[in-house]
Amino acid sequence: MKNKFFFILYLFLTIFITQKLYAENLNIKSKKIQINEKTGITIFNENVEAFDENENYISGNYGEYNKKKEILSLAGKVKLKTKEGYQITTENILVDNLAGIIQSNEKSVLTDLEGNKIKVEMFRYNRDNNIFSSIGEITVNDKNGNKYKFSEIYVD
Repeated sequence: MKNKFFFILYLFLTIFITQKLYAENLNIKSKKIQINEKTGITIFNENVEAFDENENYISGNYGEYNKKKEILSLAGKVKLKTKEGYQITTENILVDNLAGIIQSNEKSVLTDLEGNKIKVEMFRYNRDNNIFSSIGEITVNDKNGNKYKFSEIYVD
């Protein structure tokens, strides 16, 4: 009974601390920064770069960070490089720092380490388990010139 209590306490603290680390380990820099203390929103203009503790790198020209919700949104042309080396180009991206999710509802292109290109209508990247997923119209152009069509894809 005592071991079960300590296990549950350990599990609870691990989950709680992990979520806190996400909040503290998103580093954002930009040429111009404006902070609105009332709303808790920080606006980034020109050369916005964000890094997380998982070594994912995101860049764009405009971004907003909501401190209360711990959500970073980047507008315009955005590039994401995952820690595995995958590169994603898209318009408008949302980083939910608490949930560990990076997503876009815009057309995007994922390029893998071998040069294969995956074109999607939207994507969701879970940075905890490093899974890129998408549903909708998906086209894969491999490095050998072959073309494949899918309605759903998962890449890890």
